[in-house]
Amino acid sequence: MRKVTKILLKVLSVTLLFLIFCPIVLTLVVELPTVQNFLVGKATKYVSEKLETEVSIRRIKIGVLGSLRVDGFYVEDYQQDTLLYVDKLRVYLSRIPDQDGVTLRNGVVSHGVLNIKETPEGVMNIKQVVARLSNKDRGTVWSWYRIRKPKYVPILFEASAISKGRYWKTDSKACY
Repeated sequence: MRKVTKILLKVLSVTLLFLIFCPIVLTLVVELPTVQNFLVGKATKYVSEKLETEVSIRRIKIGVLGSLRVDGFYVEDYQQDTLLYVDKLRVYLSRIPDQDGVTLRNGVVSHGVLNIKETPEGVMNIKQVVARLSNKDRGTVWSWYRIRKPKYVPILFEASAISKGRYWKTDSKACY
């Protein structure tokens, strides 16, 4: 009986130590920039395949306390032109995401370019990309999100700033 108790205590202590140290080790591993960039590379490849256009992120830094810094975020439209480019994006998560959405605070976009234009087919280029995000026939980019899937995910911004940004809206039918 004593031997069984000793074995059970050892198994219990190893399990308890594993449950304590595993989240700590995982947090430290995810804090490594190389791991973050590896995960972002996989995610952007997946989104690019689903959208059938190029989506890339040069570098990402996720902080423990809810900070997120993205460098070189690029989305191409279906005419192989820049739809969206943000050189630096910094934002902080105000609360844990839930069914009510995500609240972001103190967002700063630096050197951003948003190039909205009408395609030769008469459709806005941003509408084409957004339509692919929610195309139910082909499976959405968010099809992995199965837990109590809301109709939309509200994103609230509490304070934001745009620094050195450019916005173009061109009409393909206009004569210049």
